[in-house]
Amino acid sequence: MSRSTWNGTLSFGLIHLPVSLFTAVREQDVKFRQLCPVHRQPISMKRICAGAPGGDPAEAHEVAQGDLVSGYEHAPGQFVVVTKEERAASREDKASFDVRLFVPHDALDPRLFDKPYLVLPQKPDAARTYALLREALARSSKTGIGLITLRTKQHMGAIRVAGDVVLLQTLHWPDELVDMGEFALPGGTGLGDREVALALQLVDSLSGALATAEFKDGHRERLQRLIMARAEGEEPEPDVRGEPGGTPVTDLVALLEASIAARRAA
Repeated sequence: MSRSTWNGTLSFGLIHLPVSLFTAVREQDVKFRQLCPVHRQPISMKRICAGAPGGDPAEAHEVAQGDLVSGYEHAPGQFVVVTKEERAASREDKASFDVRLFVPHDALDPRLFDKPYLVLPQKPDAARTYALLREALARSSKTGIGLITLRTKQHMGAIRVAGDVVLLQTLHWPDELVDMGEFALPGGTGLGDREVALALQLVDSLSGALATAEFKDGHRERLQRLIMARAEGEEPEPDVRGEPGGTPVTDLVALLEASIAARRAA
């Protein structure tokens, strides 16, 4: 088992459950580093200060990593320095997640959800309390909302059930969401009952279980094939694919009917 990310107490009401959080996802992206084009070796980045604004360019100098400080730009070119100690003092650092309220699953804006973690009991004698929380969340179809500090940063968090495990998912703060009123969204645009009925039929024909669907990161697979070929001294043919165009708005009924027929034939 991997190492826990966080250890603390999950509380709802007067019930306190000692738990550990474990990362629920592992990114599988292909990582690249910047290299010298001649020697094919990684390059190092220098931290250069240009000197005082409007000052002598000769004042430019390299700054060691350990000498760097953190600053907030409160006006163009003007910074306020805040130390690590001051930032640490401003956070709530208790190792607990206190459920402040429960809400229906569909009451949360999907844009709020960020990174998921597995919630597991720390000790065998906490298993009964863990099972109670899991059962309460499952039967109520509710999500618990609270605050948690992870790696020195405070987050909103949501706990919910996924099968036999309780998940804690960090949330974006509500004031981070973009105001949807900024965008010109289409209205009904005169859709007919026949079009809507066929669209629902197409959705139904494409419905299934996500666990059995075959979703793969084709971009990552193609990159890995390219990398392996080059590592072995080969140069593969370029993978050329055209981009799909938009669906021309001609006869939506005919397009929907053709889509349903194609799905049935698959």
